[in-house]
Amino acid sequence: GTANFQGPFVNMPVGQALNVLQSFTMIIAITGLIMSAAMNERRRAEEDNAFFASLVESADECIVGKTLGGVISTWNRGAEKQFGYSAAEARGRKIDIIIPPEKEAEERSILERVRAGQRIEALETVRRNKNDQRINVLLTISPIVGADGKIVGVSKIGHDITGRIAAEKRLQVAHQYQQTMINHIPDPIFIKDRQHRWTGGNKSFWEFMNGPPENFIGKTDFDFFPKNEAELFWEKDEKVFNSGAVDHSEELVTDPKGKKRVLSTKK
Repeated sequence: GTANFQGPFVNMPVGQALNVLQSFTMIIAITGLIMSAAMNERRRAEEDNAFFASLVESADECIVGKTLGGVISTWNRGAEKQFGYSAAEARGRKIDIIIPPEKEAEERSILERVRAGQRIEALETVRRNKNDQRINVLLTISPIVGADGKIVGVSKIGHDITGRIAAEKRLQVAHQYQQTMINHIPDPIFIKDRQHRWTGGNKSFWEFMNGPPENFIGKTDFDFFPKNEAELFWEKDEKVFNSGAVDHSEELVTDPKGKKRVLSTKK
């Protein structure tokens, strides 16, 4: 059409018109390729976002996303289960709904650290559920970075550790009870690990050693007794370690005050 003086490129010599036409078609082609590539990239990004959203939604862990202003933007099924709020109830509300009043200062500090680009791992803290019950949680907190490289939000992954905390308290109570019981036994009692280091004892033993437990925990006989005595104690302890049998014997001991004593021991 251009060669026959038809179309938009006819107000110039034929050769020039054909060059302009070629330039025009090249621009159209390149623009089309760029648009196609951009659309493909966008489609892949949408697919990636959908895949990521599916992973977040199906995760058992509590995953919460919020803006730098503290508004909840992501609330998965794990968060619903842990805190009692549905996604519809939580999204768009301030994160304060799960922050106990006594932890508000901590939350402000976390936000400032994330704004500075810090990642916070293994933070043990307390949050509250919809019924205002306190929940012990272990948090991993990360900044959310936008396409321009700027921090646009905060991601939190939480684990409910209330059961673990309760178990630790029960264990602590049991340990205290055990320690109270052996402290009422008048004979000295000590406990060693496989490396012959003292790991515990009762009140009578620390009195015999003439010092508080912290002076002895983690140390061995060689730190306190003459070498020949320490070597004998070590040999008898090894016999018990290796045989698994109880050993009864009498041992000559130089106490911390330098006095020689003979102890009947059962290891």
